[in-house]
Amino acid sequence: MNPVPALSFIARHFLVVVLASIAGCVLWTIAYVVLLAVAVIGGHGVGGPLAYPAGLVAVVAACVVLGWGIFAPASAVG
Repeated sequence: MNPVPALSFIARHFLVVVLASIAGCVLWTIAYVVLLAVAVIGGHGVGGPLAYPAGLVAVVAACVVLGWGIFAPASAVG
């Protein structure tokens, strides 16, 4: 078996998972800032200090689990 296609597949998949994680983190940051602005303008509580980092961790974890746990094996079999 030629290892170059396998390494190419892994490299491309790694890049896509990283890019999806970055895009998700950017979207979470935008949503968090909008929700924070709404809370401040509306006079509501702004929430706990762990909401933003917990959201980032959740986004990255979801991308890793979906990318490497579901889509990588499915793509490799296909």
